[in-house]
Amino acid sequence: MTIVMARGICLEEFDERFEAISLRGRLRPLNRMADIFDAIEPGAFSVIILDAWYRFMASGADENGNNDQAQMYNLVDQFARKTGASFVLIHHATKGNQADKKVTDVGAGGGAQSRAADTHLVIRPHEEEKMFVIDAAVRSFPPLSPVCARFDWPVFNLDQEMDPGRLKTSSRSRAANPSQRQ
Repeated sequence: MTIVMARGICLEEFDERFEAISLRGRLRPLNRMADIFDAIEPGAFSVIILDAWYRFMASGADENGNNDQAQMYNLVDQFARKTGASFVLIHHATKGNQADKKVTDVGAGGGAQSRAADTHLVIRPHEEEKMFVIDAAVRSFPPLSPVCARFDWPVFNLDQEMDPGRLKTSSRSRAANPSQRQ
């Protein structure tokens, strides 16, 4: 609601087209959520967002295990087919500076994730305060150019004047890679 108000969007414009279901305190692993997705009428949603990805892992599954990650993505594919919706998986980055990594290598966990997702979108800090670089790697579409966005709480606003090649780095990596371009 905060973002809707900040953007000046009239809630009635999309109220019946948006549904948020919080699973906080009653989260289940993805492999035990078939009943939720089976109850969704095909075509009822165009996008389903799971946040945060690691919280949907089964007990004992390994975030770094390629087999475990492949099974998770197979479930997402199955649920996408059943619902007719695209899935957005919110995932966390590995610890440390992400500036020198490829877009597909920013997410924590097994490499199967890098190969399974159709699109990877990352938001990384820019050298300038409150500025971020939004970059993506896509599989089935023409490549996208990175863009800069200023975070003015609670929203990001694109800034076409900023150079997306100026990712914030540690002083050590800046000396080793002055171009900073991915």
